[in-house]
Formats: sequence, structure tokens, C-alpha cells
Amino acid sequence: MKKILILATLLLLIACGGQKPSVNENKENAPLVKSQVYTPYSVKSGKIVYHSIRYSMKVSFSSINGKESSSRSLIPYLSEERIYYWDNFGDKAFEEIWQVSKFGGKPLDKKVKIAQRLWLGDKRYYYDNKKVTIDPWHSKLSSKKEKYGTYQSVKNVAGKKSKLYRESAYTDKYIWQGLSLRNVNFSTSKGKRSEIHTETKAIEVQIIPIDAKLFHPKWL
Repeated sequence: MKKILILATLLLLIACGGQKPSVNENKENAPLVKSQVYTPYSVKSGKIVYHSIRYSMKVSFSSINGKESSSRSLIPYLSEERIYYWDNFGDKAFEEIWQVSKFGGKPLDKKVKIAQRLWLGDKRYYYDNKKVTIDPWHSKLSSKKEKYGTYQSVKNVAGKKSKLYRESAYTDKYIWQGLSLRNVNFSTSKGKRSEIHTETKAIEVQIIPIDAKLFHPKWL
């Protein structure tokens, strides 16, 4: 029995060129399997112009035959303009935020840039014209898909067929190719929607190459 084992060992050494086979040989020679990297968007690069809409309340009073009554209505006004750029399927993005009017709706003589945001990988940098901060609560999703809520229907936003999702009683989202083209926030009463509170919607979508310099601002 020992002679058979010795003979088998000698034959194995001859087959391996006189060297003992490595236990890791199969692992080293095995093909590498690359993990799939999640990217937020299905479109490589582009630019979106958003309008942020707020609502002011107008209250009217009237008196007819001695009876007084009142009514209220919500008047929409343009609060901010946002210009959003992205590249590499959303792995990097840059946004400028411009104030267009004062609270309540009075337009400014000239729009003012109030902030900039920069996403690089899974980090978001925020610049308010004074200092730079990193916001850990608003990072780009890099490892898992975002859950938008319950699908409702398809709606046209800025010329793009967007999927409408009801995220909650407070929020609706309109998604196109992974990009949010409209976000509507509602006020509620006893858990039910009552009226629109604020909304941000795309008014222009361009699928264009973006200059890489945009993602390297001087303030970073």
C-alpha cells in the first residue's frame, strides 16, 4: 500500500514539473468576476433647468346683505431656478441654485446665485458662497436602487414620458430614466392630502456632453 502511494506521488510530481501543486492554484487561475456597479441614471450626460414653485395664500373678504364671508386661494410663484448637470450616468453631478423672488412672491430685480452643490461618487458638497460642507444625508446612491413609491401612471414632463410615483401622502415624484423631473409636496389634514405646498419641476431637458471642468469648481 505504501509503495502504491509513493508511486502515485512521484507521478504527480512529474506531471507538475517536479513542484508541489499550490492549493491556491485554482483560485489564481479562475477568471475574475466583476461586480455590477449601480449608476443612478440611464442617460450618460445632460443638463436640466428646474423651476421651484411656492404658493402664497390670498384671502378675500366680502359682505353681501350684511352677511360676511371669506375665501382663500393659493397663488403659485417662481421661487428659485436650478440648473443641474450630470455625467457618467449620474456618478457626478453639479447644480447651481438661483433665487428669483422673495418669500411671498415679490420678484427680485436680478436673480442671485445662492448656492451650489457637487456630487462626486457617494459624496455631496454644498457651497453657500461662504463655506463648503459635506452633507452625508443627501449623497448619491451608489450601491442600491432608490425606491420611489407606488407607481401610478405615465405623465409628460418637459417633453419626457415620466413615471409618476406616489411616495407618501406628502410627496409625488415623476421619474424619467432615473432622473427626477418633478417633485410635488403636499400639505395634509388628518393624514389626507389637502393642497400643494411646494413643487420643483423641469422645464427644459438637454441630452448633451458636459465639460469635465464643471465638476471641479474653484471652491472645492
